[in-house]
Amino acid sequence: MERIWNLVGHRPSRIEWEISQAQISLNTYKKRFGSWVKACLKFIEYKMG
Repeated sequence: MERIWNLVGHRPSRIEWEISQAQISLNTYKKRFGSWVKACLKFIEYKMG
């Protein structure tokens, strides 16, 4: 997620994620965190420590 976030310069949209050739699918994040937005929020929390 960090690589793609840095690539686009902001929180990647679903479309940006899907065209970015990510190693982990959007559906995997959705299943693990409940939604794409929740996955992004958890990533932000992780990066903030």
